[in-house]
Amino acid sequence: MPSYPLVNKVRNCLFCFLIIQNVAGQAILTDSVFYRQSVNKAVHYYTDGAGTSSNLYNGVIYPGYNHRVQGQPFFVADTFSTGSIYYDGVVYPDIPLTYDLVADELIIPTNDNSLQIQLIKEKIGYFYSHDHLFIRITQDSASDGPGNGFYDMLYDGKATVLVKREKRVRTFGKAEEDISRYVQYDHYYLLLNGRYYSVKGKGSVLDAFQDKKSAVRDFIHSSKISFKKDPENFLIRTAEYYSQLKK
Repeated sequence: MPSYPLVNKVRNCLFCFLIIQNVAGQAILTDSVFYRQSVNKAVHYYTDGAGTSSNLYNGVIYPGYNHRVQGQPFFVADTFSTGSIYYDGVVYPDIPLTYDLVADELIIPTNDNSLQIQLIKEKIGYFYSHDHLFIRITQDSASDGPGNGFYDMLYDGKATVLVKREKRVRTFGKAEEDISRYVQYDHYYLLLNGRYYSVKGKGSVLDAFQDKKSAVRDFIHSSKISFKKDPENFLIRTAEYYSQLKK
């Protein structure tokens, strides 16, 4: 494979605005907000010279999905959107991509749009799509965590808010009237001091923030935020508040 000096230069520059650390056997981006700002300023080193020989185009052909099921299996939309991918140690900005929530696979088209490629999961560190940053978590079988896969990182501070988004095919109705649909499920987690907490409601959050439980409870009450009504806003606000308390 040919060498691209500009790629190497950008790779080195990443250390100026991205910090990746190992937490509980996984790669976690330590400042997601900073990343989201910096990715818009990324150097466009992916050139025509790389073409289809780029390391990015080395997955397998995406088999597609069952169109007889109502809806679609992708995150947000069934069309490609422009995003960024950290793949095999290199950041690729401005790449058309879509994320299959049923198969937990990241899909990109070839340059000529003749095929769709399913990228190799083990080479994906993170990707950015529809203003959401997805990181890949890998753990050994002995680890106490949420399981391998891509997780939407909503906030990253003293506590990290993660969402495992998935879709399943559900069948509704009876006998010949059965209708199958893609239904999305979101599973929430907090990562705190190297430990994962599954979040089912306010009580789970207070248990995770045990050392600041009273202050966080008061904040929830005064802010009038509700996990049932808006779980993502609830988790972001409480994690942000907890992080401020821990400074």
